[in-house]
Amino acid sequence: MSEAAPTSGVVTATVRVLYVDDDPEFAETTATVLERENERLDVRTVTDPRSAAELVSDRTDCVVSDYDMTGMNGLELLELVRERYPGIPFILFTSSGSEAVASEAISAGVTDYYRTSGGSEQYPVLANRIVEAGEKWRSERSLRVRENAITAFADAVSDPDPDFEEQLGEVLDIGREAFDTEHAALARVSDGDYRIVAARSPDEVEFGVGDVVPLEEMFCLPTVRDATTTQWGEVTAEAAESRADCLVHADEEVGFECYLGTPVYVRDSLYGTLYFISRTARRSFDPWEQSLLELMSRWIGGSLEEKHVRDDLQRQRDRMEQFASSVSHDLRNPLTVADGRLDLARRAIDDPDAASHLEEAATAVERATAIVDDLLELARDGNGAIDTEPTPLADVATDAWRSVDTASATMELDDRSIELDCDPARARRLLENLFHNAVEHGGNDPVVWLGPLPEGGGFYVEDDGPGVPEDDPEAIFEMGHSGDGGSGYGLAHVEQIATAHGWTVAATEGDRAGGARFEIVTDGVLRRL
Repeated sequence: MSEAAPTSGVVTATVRVLYVDDDPEFAETTATVLERENERLDVRTVTDPRSAAELVSDRTDCVVSDYDMTGMNGLELLELVRERYPGIPFILFTSSGSEAVASEAISAGVTDYYRTSGGSEQYPVLANRIVEAGEKWRSERSLRVRENAITAFADAVSDPDPDFEEQLGEVLDIGREAFDTEHAALARVSDGDYRIVAARSPDEVEFGVGDVVPLEEMFCLPTVRDATTTQWGEVTAEAAESRADCLVHADEEVGFECYLGTPVYVRDSLYGTLYFISRTARRSFDPWEQSLLELMSRWIGGSLEEKHVRDDLQRQRDRMEQFASSVSHDLRNPLTVADGRLDLARRAIDDPDAASHLEEAATAVERATAIVDDLLELARDGNGAIDTEPTPLADVATDAWRSVDTASATMELDDRSIELDCDPARARRLLENLFHNAVEHGGNDPVVWLGPLPEGGGFYVEDDGPGVPEDDPEAIFEMGHSGDGGSGYGLAHVEQIATAHGWTVAATEGDRAGGARFEIVTDGVLRRL
C-alpha cells in the first residue's frame, strides 16, 4: 500500500478488483499482470468461490471470475454477487468456456466475457475493460450515494421543530454512510485541548463524548492549523509516524487509514472540527464529499450560533422573570397590608370626611396593585419566545372577554370564521388589555366590536367610548400613560405583544360610534376557516 499525503485535491482513483479463481498460482499471476498493465488496478485474489460473494463490499469496483471452479461455477457466483450488489461489474475470464457458456453468461448478465489464450495479449484489453467498467459502476454508485446523502441531510436539518442534538446525530450518521467511514465526531478546540462534543460509531468510539485529549496528538491538527478541509485516503501507522502533521494517539498501536475533516466556525471564530475516520482504507474522497462535509460544517456552526443566542436569551428571560417576580412580591406585600389596614380604618371611623380620604387611599392602593400586575406581565411577555400556531380569532376573543370584568358591556364579533397565526396566550392578553381599556373608558352599557380588516390584513377592536386624543393618538401606547386612573401600562403591553408577533398596532377614531379603534395589522396572516 502506498503512502498517501494529506491533500485537498483530486487524485486518480484506484479501481479495486476481486479476482476469483480456484487455481492459486494462475490467480496470483493474473493479478500481477493486470496490476502491471494498469497501475490503477488493485487486485485481490480469492481461491474459494463459496466465500468470494461475502468478500464483495461497497469498496469493490469489479469482480473477475473463472467459470469452471470447484464447488461453484462462475455463473452461480454471479447470481450470489448480484443478489447483494445488483449491477456491479462481473467479468468472466476463463479457459474452459465455450460458445454455449458464453451465450449463457451473456444471458445471465455478465458485464463481459473473455477466454484465456495462454498468452499475454488479452491482458491489456482485460485491464482496460476492468477500469472502464469499474469507473462506470463507481460513478453511478457515487451519484446514488450523493443524491441520497443530500436528500437525507436536507430532511434532517429542515425539521420545523428542531432538536439540535438529535439533528446533529442524524447528520453524523448521514456523513458516515455517505463517506463510507466508521466513526464521526464533532470536537471543540480550546487552549490546545480537543474535547469530543458528539460522536457516532458502529462500536466503541475511539474517544468518548466528553473526553479531552491534547490537540497535538490528534489527526485533526492540520485541519485546525491550516484552517482548511483536510483528507487522507489511506494512512498507515508507519506513514503517520513519518509525518509530523499526521499523528495518532500515543496509546494506539495502529492509526486510522482514512480521514476527512473540516473546521467549524461559530460567530466567525474557530469552534472545532467535524471529522470522519476509519481504520479501513478507502480511496481518496471525491470533491462532492468534501463539499457536503463543508455544508454540514456550516450548518453546525449556524445552529450552534443560534443555540448560543437562544441560550443567552433564555438566561436573560430567566433573570428578568426572577427580577419581576421578586419586585412583584416585594411590592404586593406592603400593598396588601395597606389595603387591609385601610379596610379596618373605614370600618372604625364614622367621620364622612375621613372616610372619603380613606376611600381615595384605597383607590390609590388598587391602582398601585394594577400597576404591579401590568409591569409583571410586561416583563414576562417582553422576554419570551413567540411560538405561533393557527388559531381561530373568535376563540381567542371569547376567552379574553371572559377573563375581563366586563360588567354590562357587550362584545360583537363581525366575523367568526377568521384564523390567524399567533401565540394564543399572548394574543389573548393583547385582547384582554384592549377589552379592559374599552370597558374602563366606556359609558353605561359599553359596546365593543371586533372583526377583520379589509383584505385580511389584520383585525380591529373598536368601542363606543370617548375615543383617542386627537392631538397625539400614539401617546396612549407610551409606558405610564393613563387616561382615567388606569395603570398606564395596558396599551403599552398591547403594543409590546403586537411587536413580538411582527404586527403593528395603531389607534384611530372609530367608524361606528366615534370611540377608539385599534387596528392590528398582521401582514396577511389571517385566513378563513
